[in-house]
Amino acid sequence: MPKSSIKILSTKLLNEDQIMQFQGDFELNHFDLLEIHELDIDLQECTDDIIFTSYKAAEIGLGLLGDKAFGKSFFCVGQKTEELLLMLELDVISSKPYSKDLAEHIIQSYPSRAYSYLCNENRLDTLPELLQDSKIDCKEFITYISSISDLGNRELQGHKVYMWYSPVGVNALSHQAKDENVLHVAVGETTAKALIKKNIKSDKILFPKIP
Repeated sequence: MPKSSIKILSTKLLNEDQIMQFQGDFELNHFDLLEIHELDIDLQECTDDIIFTSYKAAEIGLGLLGDKAFGKSFFCVGQKTEELLLMLELDVISSKPYSKDLAEHIIQSYPSRAYSYLCNENRLDTLPELLQDSKIDCKEFITYISSISDLGNRELQGHKVYMWYSPVGVNALSHQAKDENVLHVAVGETTAKALIKKNIKSDKILFPKIP
């Protein structure tokens, strides 16, 4: 009797290189759970020091800034976001793996600067609250919003591995994956904590030290 394949559900559409990593007895179901809606906003009042806490926020924010980005300094979260900024030869002052780390670094090392936080409506409260508590000037600019995509007739149950990329995605779909035998893979600690809040056992959750 042939060995059955392991069914994996990814709540984000993967590229060809990522798909190639699933060699062997795997059956991959992947799609974008979140739809991104960019906002056409005015960044005339944007300060010279800019904060990004996600790759998508950086992509959209840089598009809005255009050539003005080359006169700015950047503080960011995540290795991929830092790589994007450096590839464009932009001035990266600091990059940390998590929002809390970046906020604490700003508070300790750059408390007198004025910051513009380019983000989405569902951004975590961690960074802005820490900066506010320390009386650091930080103005938010919502550059995009996200919504749950139309799942239609997608098969969401029966998978052995679920891949998660944000707390928003976890809140929207984790109820479909309550089987105790399911393994959950999260992009980082924050997303892993969102799974725990949904009563998924921590020993069934894997996440990298560096998102």
